[in-house]
Amino acid sequence: MHDALRHAGVGQEDAGAVADTLDDAAEAAALAFARRRRIGPFALAPVERDRREKQVAAMVRAGHAPALARRILSLDPADIDEVVLPE
Repeated sequence: MHDALRHAGVGQEDAGAVADTLDDAAEAAALAFARRRRIGPFALAPVERDRREKQVAAMVRAGHAPALARRILSLDPADIDEVVLPE
């Protein structure tokens, strides 16, 4: 993220201020995607590894970073109350 901002000509100080906001927005968007698709912590039942990899691929195709997709999909449903969900 920081590299993209630097290449866009954004100064280091401004990039640091904006990067956290962008990271939060990316996480909120990924959570909203998972909730809409009922995958990861929003699934009705646990899935096998091959199905989970397909879910990761769907999130990546939708524009989410692979690491973020894997983190969201590995969340435990019991922990989802601790995450701030987008409306």
